[in-house]
Amino acid sequence: FDNLNPGIMFSAEEDSYRKFMQVHPFAEEMDGTNMGIELYLKGYYKKYYGWISYSLSKTERSNAYDRSFESEFSQNHILRVYGAKRLRRWEPSLAFNLYSALPYSPDDSLADEKNSERRTIHHRLDGKVNFYFDDNMRLYVEAWNMYNIAGLTGMSDGNVITEYGNSDTLVSDIPFFLWVGMELCF
Repeated sequence: FDNLNPGIMFSAEEDSYRKFMQVHPFAEEMDGTNMGIELYLKGYYKKYYGWISYSLSKTERSNAYDRSFESEFSQNHILRVYGAKRLRRWEPSLAFNLYSALPYSPDDSLADEKNSERRTIHHRLDGKVNFYFDDNMRLYVEAWNMYNIAGLTGMSDGNVITEYGNSDTLVSDIPFFLWVGMELCF
């Protein structure tokens, strides 16, 4: 935390300031590292266009006992593939998403095994159809998780994803979700 504040008004060593700077102010994490890479390709062919994106990352945290563990929001692998075709005023598109589940701690784990397990990798297919009235107005219908796969993304304790994930309640990705919208640009 030394590099977050030049020390003009207060010191970064103060415990209240250190807690304030963390994502979760009451978490036991003291420090952490994050590294990753993303590959992105975009292309056009006649009326078709699309892109593919893959990110690989590693996020670790450490606590006051110098134990290192994966962050509870770490998703190591994320792959997204998007394709669309323009047909005059219509534009149908599909997006395929493939990603790692969030880490969790097994119920019988020791403190050294925090966030040491993951559920299986998850995927879903989203679709969208745009209708363009003109350059400034469009109507769209969008559907997420079109094949309604109940992917497990983490563990839960009540209504909140727990920091440690030691619960029997599994957190699922969104179910099939459909909505209609209109966009106006000024």
